Amino acid sequence: MDLVEDFDLPQREGARLRIGDDVVLEIRTEIDPCDRMEELRAGLRQALAPDWRGGVGAQVIAGGAVSVGDQIRVEQA
Repeated sequence: MDLVEDFDLPQREGARLRIGDDVVLEIRTEIDPCDRMEELRAGLRQALAPDWRGGVGAQVIAGGAVSVGDQIRVEQA
């Protein structure tokens, strides 16, 4: 599993993210942490519950290849 480090994920619908040169995602909704989080580590689901920490659901606006090390930028907040 690859993770993103040191990135402040926008916490609002409509924000757009660019990954690398080509990929653009538009944030559509907050994702609530699920039971799978608790399977990974006890207490993780509750720890991820506040402030959009469970992740986001996004729509692909422009697709393309994503590679380890690609820069992620907020284009529209």
